[in-house]
This record gives sequence, structure tokens and C-alpha cells, in this order.
Amino acid sequence: LKKYKGILSEPEEKEWLESVKNASKNFNEVLTKAGFEKGKDLTQDQLDELFRQMNVLAYNRALNRHLYKDIGIKNFNNKLRILLFGKEPLPKRIDQFVDIKGIKEVTVSHFLSMYNLQEYPFFSVQTYSALDLNYSQEQEALNEALSENSISDPRKYNDVTVDYLKHYVIFREIKKVLHLESYPQVTAILWHIYS
Repeated sequence: LKKYKGILSEPEEKEWLESVKNASKNFNEVLTKAGFEKGKDLTQDQLDELFRQMNVLAYNRALNRHLYKDIGIKNFNNKLRILLFGKEPLPKRIDQFVDIKGIKEVTVSHFLSMYNLQEYPFFSVQTYSALDLNYSQEQEALNEALSENSISDPRKYNDVTVDYLKHYVIFREIKKVLHLESYPQVTAILWHIYS
């Protein structure tokens, strides 16, 4: 991966990274202006705006009104609020969010990453497959994730949650080893390798 780090200085990558940074800023402004963290719900238009900003990072077909159609916008607001601002440990917050029909790991990582580009990675099948990890590497990451989150029995959590925690450890190590500031830089490198 180190040999691909240079692509981050290419003009198109710099432009994309700046647009993602601005989209994350806009995403958080929508949340702040709505008073979302303090308990006020996002309107349909505000959710549509969040989805528009999220699509700057990656086009995600799951980001549409169908996410909250079945459970209702109020319930969706509550689950999203817990994911982003809840006081429970991250695994419990993810578990409650993936209870929503249609929510998979990529969407969880998408919301968390847009909320905080430095803290939470975005990953998709494409970015993850570019790593070409073997079973022992994945198992080591899983064991570390379970240990860090004090999870003795992963069966008590949704598979999506456990996978997210494992992938989080892997992407965190990439960011650390490559001395990167934010996770979209990791994404840019992996997309370059994948393509």
C-alpha cells in the first residue's frame, strides 16, 4: 500500500478529498442546524440532503427514502441519533441501527465516516477486496476487535456489527501505518488499487 500513497498528491485525488471534506462539513451542518443531537428530528428534505452529501464520498444506492419507509421517519431518526451520538458502546449502537431493513455494513460505515472522517472508515466490498487479506490476517483483526470492545461472545451481536468492528481495526491500522490524516485517503488508495 505504501507505494500507492503518492496518488494522494495527484490533482484529481486532492480535489476529490477536498470535496469529501466539504461534504462531511455540510453533513454535520445539517445535523447541527436541525438540533439533531439534542433530540430534534430530521425532516425528509434534511435526510435527502444528508444522502446527497454522503454520495460525494461514495455512491450508495441504499441511501434513499426506502431506508425509513418501512420503519417510519421518526424511528429512523431515533436509530440514526443513537448511532451517531449515543452513549452506548459502538457495537451496541451499530446493532440497533442494523435492525433497520436494508442497512448493511457499507451504509453503517458511510454514515459514521461522514460524521467523522478522521475517526470512522468507509469501506465497501471493492475497497476491502483490494486488500487481498488472508484468513489469518482477518482472524487476527477479528480477535483484536473483539478484545478492544470487550466482546466475549460475538454471537450476541449482529454479523454486520462484528464485521464492521473487524474491518474498522484493519482500516485503522492502514491509516496508522501510512500516516494518513483521514479515512478518505485510505479509500482513495484502495479504489486506485481496485481499479
